[in-house]
Formats: sequence, C-alpha cells, structure tokens
Amino acid sequence: MSAETIWGVVGTVLGVVGIVTGYIFYRLGLKKKEPCWAIRSANLIEGYSKKFDELMILYANHQVENLTVSKILFWNNGTETIQRNDIDTVNHLRIIGTEGLKFLDTKILAQNNESNRINVNITDSGDIIYLDFDYIDHKNGCVIQVVHTGISSKDLNIVGDIKGVRLMRNKSAGLIPFNIMNAPNRYFKRHTKLISLLAIIIGLTYLGFGFAIQFLESIKQIFKSSETTDFYGSIFLSVISIIGGLLILFMGIRLWKRSGMIPEGLEVFRSEWF
Repeated sequence: MSAETIWGVVGTVLGVVGIVTGYIFYRLGLKKKEPCWAIRSANLIEGYSKKFDELMILYANHQVENLTVSKILFWNNGTETIQRNDIDTVNHLRIIGTEGLKFLDTKILAQNNESNRINVNITDSGDIIYLDFDYIDHKNGCVIQVVHTGISSKDLNIVGDIKGVRLMRNKSAGLIPFNIMNAPNRYFKRHTKLISLLAIIIGLTYLGFGFAIQFLESIKQIFKSSETTDFYGSIFLSVISIIGGLLILFMGIRLWKRSGMIPEGLEVFRSEWF
C-alpha cells in the first residue's frame, strides 16, 4: 500500500472523528429545558367483583374495583433551570388519568435536591394531581408514588405547559422494557456500565476490522488459503463485520445511556415495590 493511500485513510478517519466530536460538543453546549418523565406500575386488584359478587374492598373508605400503585419519575434532563414561574400558566403542570380514574393517594418518595421543594396535591374530585416546585436544575427531580383506580401505566399521563418547552418527553419506553438492567441477576444490574463499555469496545473493534479489510491490502494474506481471498469475498466479510460492529455499538451506546438515565438520588424508581 502506498504512503498516499495510508495518509488518505488517516485523513478520512480524522475528518470523521472531528465532525463527530464537533457535533457532540455542540450538543453539550446547548442550553435548554428538557422536562422528562417515566412511569412504572404494579396492579394489585383488577375486576374482582366479576368473580365475587359479595366481596367489597375499601381503600381509605373508598370502594375500589381496581387498585394500582404507580411510581412516576419526573426530572429536568436539560441544562437550563426550570423556574416556578415557568409552570405558572393556565395549563398548569399536572398528572391526569383516563376517564373515570380516581387518584386515592400520592406522596413524594424521593427528591434529589430538597431545595427544589417539589410537592404534589390531589384535587377534591380525585381526578387531578397538581405538581409544584420552586425550581428544577439539571438532573434534579423526584419520584412520586400514586395510588389510583387504573390498571396500568397507560392510564396515566403528565400534561401542562412549561414556558420555553415545546413538549415533555416520556422516557418510559427507555426505562421499563426488559433488558440487562432489569434482569433478575443482580450482577448485571450492578455492572451495567461495564457491560455496555465492553459492548462499545467490541463494536468498534468489529468496525475497525471491517474497514481494515478494505483499506489494508495486507489483511488479505490472513485469508490467502481461503476462498475469501477473492474481491467479492473480501467485500462480503467487510460488510458483515461493519454491520455486526454497528449493531453491537448501537446496543452498547443504548445500554450506556439507559444506565445513566435515572438521575442520582432517584434510584428508588427502579427498586422493588414492597
């Protein structure tokens, strides 16, 4: 391989790295408010009266047909502080349920900055929970426990207007599905970041190997006794390595992001229920 080819490859790689690095620093430098939330629920009772006509279940002197406990994680994932006056609108920040759902009880399980002074209040009608706070900085937030007459997380929603925010992001899909972090094995839970880092390294290795097959002629010597020494065989092996590397890299990055998605001090959101 000629020196010109080698320097061309090096220049291309450095150019790509420079573009990616520049974009990352650009994103990190953006100041914005990014309120996020996620919900996980445990259904305790559902439709018992269909099987037991004479059975009556009360919660705080309220007869219930369904009973579910939900944890709601709410935090500011942005770098700009959300102030109290940002939620002082006609469309106030609140938790609502599907038609007919009643909120029976609510409390703050955890907040990682007491100065935020986050509090929740149920209306007398029991169909709305209002959220209030003094301010929420980057990665500040709370975990709210809600007891209600719904049957799943799909029955709840957080709505309202926050000045300077186009929409609040529902991160439930990234936190709730079964993955390594939610697996029964405690070892995987404790070492999620290490596993994701290994996946990223393996993915980058596969990518590097795939590109090396195309750019370094000497790599063909490894397969000189194999049918892959022909041009199409090399391309096939390169494509497989690159695709495999991208998939592993993607999974590693996703797992890394999820491992750090829950702000420090709010891990009770993922803890056992009882």
